[in-house]
Formats: sequence, C-alpha cells, structure tokens
Amino acid sequence: MGRSPSSIQFPPPVFLGFIAKKHHPVSPKEWGGAKEICSVSRCIAAYPVGWDDDPFDPPEFNRAHCLATADDARQRILELDRYGSRIYALRLIPAVFAKESRTPLILSAEDVYAHYNDLPDLPDEPDLADLDRLGFDVTMFGSLGGSFWGWSCSPLSCNDMFQEHPVNRYCLIDDLDDAVKAAQDFAKNEPEPGPYVIVEVLREATQ
Repeated sequence: MGRSPSSIQFPPPVFLGFIAKKHHPVSPKEWGGAKEICSVSRCIAAYPVGWDDDPFDPPEFNRAHCLATADDARQRILELDRYGSRIYALRLIPAVFAKESRTPLILSAEDVYAHYNDLPDLPDEPDLADLDRLGFDVTMFGSLGGSFWGWSCSPLSCNDMFQEHPVNRYCLIDDLDDAVKAAQDFAKNEPEPGPYVIVEVLREATQ
C-alpha cells in the first residue's frame, strides 16, 4: 500500500503531553513476547480510576486529552491507584493513514487536533532525556482530530495484531519503518475503523 516506509519523509514528532496508565503485565507466551501492555489505548491498559471523570476540572486536559506536565498527570491519580500507575509521555508522528489514500496525509503541527481548538494548546516539549523510550503504537485517530474523550483502539493489543506485526516487551514496535508498515496494514484492512496514526510512547523510569 503506497510508498515504502523508508521513502516517506515525516515532519518532526509533535509532543502531546503526559498521561497516566495502570500497569498491565501479561504472559509473554500468550502475547508474542510482550511482558506488559503499554498501548496508547485505554482498552486493556486502563487509565487510573476516575482519571477523566471530570475532564474540565484542573489540572486541565489539552486538546489531545493529555496533561501539560508529569506533575499534572500525577495529580489526577487517586491515592488508591498511585502504586499501580505509571506516567507516560506521548509524541505523535503527524501523518494520518487512511483506507482511501495510498499515501499518508502529512499534517503541520498547527493542524494536529485543530478540530479541538477551543481546548488548551499542546504544550511545548520538555526535556524527556530521563524517560524510557518504549516504542511506537499505532492507534485510531477519529475524524482527523482525534478524540478528546481519550484514545481509541490500538490494534496491536486490542485486536491481537501483535501476531502479524512483531512487538517488543511493551507490546509496541521498536522501529518507525515497521510502525509505518503496521499503520498501512491497519488502514487498508481496518481491524478497527480508521484512520490511524503512529504515537511514540515514553515512560518515567520505575525503580
């Protein structure tokens, strides 16, 4: 489908902000070698309890349904979920993979989530050097504007596509070219309705 991954020139990733997810270990034997689910989607590795029950209460979500800082994300975790939750940072490859197009639609940073321009802007990217880079996820991207109400399905984990696209211990893809191949496949065959985007997933180191 379309050009080979190595021939596609992508703009720099767009920093979206921070989220919290509950730690979700799995059996490597059953999950293609993955030891935990670190998808962008909330379907399997869920948000902490009450994470977005009151989305407009401070600290406020931005237009990508993320928080501006890691501390803001921590503030939204209830005490009962603190131990079992992890803080993630997300960076979007600004290209949309859709069934009706042979090549991805490249977006400018200003166009990312412009659909929700009445919500807070995306934050400037902080120094992420202390975070662990986990890999790339490929996830649904609704209406070319994403979903303010949280991320939708990540077929690598939600639809067992790890069986067709090898994943690392986090049930993510290490290499961008391989993530592009998965995005092209998902856009064409729609294990869930598209379109799709690629998100780089980072996480605060745990002791």
